[in-house]
Amino acid sequence: MLSGVLPHSRIILTNYLVVAYLVFESSIIDLVSLLVRVETPLIGAISASALLGIVLPFAEVWVRYAGSLGQEFVTWERDFRESIPKPPEADP
Repeated sequence: MLSGVLPHSRIILTNYLVVAYLVFESSIIDLVSLLVRVETPLIGAISASALLGIVLPFAEVWVRYAGSLGQEFVTWERDFRESIPKPPEADP
């Protein structure tokens, strides 16, 4: 369990922390830009790049969730098929 679930959970947690940090960074940059009334292309580029940096970790989390859900369905189907009693074989 530790070798299978724990690394998966750590990666998802790290991805969520990266997403939260980048959203926070982008929001702070936008807020400071509005308060100071400085609108330079560099500030806009930094804010936009922080938001674009969210795409990869967020997409990877959803890919992991989709894989996990698919594995759950495969396990559920296998367990369901194993629970059905097999008909007795007819003796010739």
